[in-house]
Amino acid sequence: MTQRRMDEETGMTIEYAWFLADTRGVGFALQYLDSRSVPHAYVMRAVGRPELRRTHERRRAPRTAAN
Repeated sequence: MTQRRMDEETGMTIEYAWFLADTRGVGFALQYLDSRSVPHAYVMRAVGRPELRRTHERRRAPRTAAN
């Protein structure tokens, strides 16, 4: 269960980094990834090939107030 939790957190971090790249620039997104100890490759691949980006919510169930 710990691995799944870490993967979900990494996924959310990467999605937020994509948002930052779109709104504040790639450099800012890379700094954010450094602060979270996540490799740059995820964002750089999406910058090079935007079709690889996730276009839907990562979670299977909708977010609720409890989450």
